[in-house]
Amino acid sequence: MSKVGRLVYSVFDTPDVARLAEYHRDVLGLRVARLEADGAELTCGLDHHAVALRRSDRQGIAALGFQLDDGASLDDAEASLRDTGVDVRRKTDAVPGVPELLEVTDPEGNTLHLFAEIARSDERAPTGGVAARKLGHICLRARDVPRLTDWYEQTLGFRWSDWIGDFFVFLRCNADHHSLNLLRGERSGNVLHHIAYELRDMVHVQTACDVLSASGHPLVWGPGRHGPGHNVFTYHRSVDDHVVELFTQMDVVAPGSEDAFEPRPWHEDVPQVRKVWEPGPLTPNSWGIAPPADFL
Repeated sequence: MSKVGRLVYSVFDTPDVARLAEYHRDVLGLRVARLEADGAELTCGLDHHAVALRRSDRQGIAALGFQLDDGASLDDAEASLRDTGVDVRRKTDAVPGVPELLEVTDPEGNTLHLFAEIARSDERAPTGGVAARKLGHICLRARDVPRLTDWYEQTLGFRWSDWIGDFFVFLRCNADHHSLNLLRGERSGNVLHHIAYELRDMVHVQTACDVLSASGHPLVWGPGRHGPGHNVFTYHRSVDDHVVELFTQMDVVAPGSEDAFEPRPWHEDVPQVRKVWEPGPLTPNSWGIAPPADFL
């Protein structure tokens, strides 16, 4: 098993690098690490980048970048993956800031970058635009969610934190409630449902909503509070029509516990442990506003 420690970046293909980079810089508030005709990288302030853009005729997500657990070596990870029958491609020039990585494809065609090291950013934390503090999680479509969940748990060491029915799973690789979602869909293979950035607190959410309004990116859902994860959320669409979530107050695993989350006043259960949630009107939003009809 190759244990991953955290989600670090996403890679997007886009026909217009400058336009999508401008959105990430001016609206989300990320800082530019590099901007050229063929691609760009932008950072939230810790790692070399939280998002990488590549010029392409295709428009959509191209890869997810995960850093291995502290102390894990790329050699050991490669050997472990090959032992389980995973096709591994070792690359040294895939993404700026990452000296070497393993590129693998999961059973439904999603592209993953696994690496031990990434360069640190020399940029200050964002202060303009939304000023997102970190890349929080990514939600991908999958035809067979239970089967793909098993693969992520057995191959990369993820654990499920919550389910909604049998069609929507929340997977974690550290104390955060989830870094990866899998949502049933008709298509799979680098098919994005949404990408999410973490904000500091409720005041930051309010400020972000004002920034989105002023920049011509009205909310498509929210504010609200999810059931699984209990994060306060908003959703809007980027200039490339990707659904982007901005959130705060996500559940975290309680110290010394595998399956229980740190207590919060808004939890339904005491203690709040991982479970299968029944689909219903208040599961996606305990505050009561339903998502758009085509959202899920």
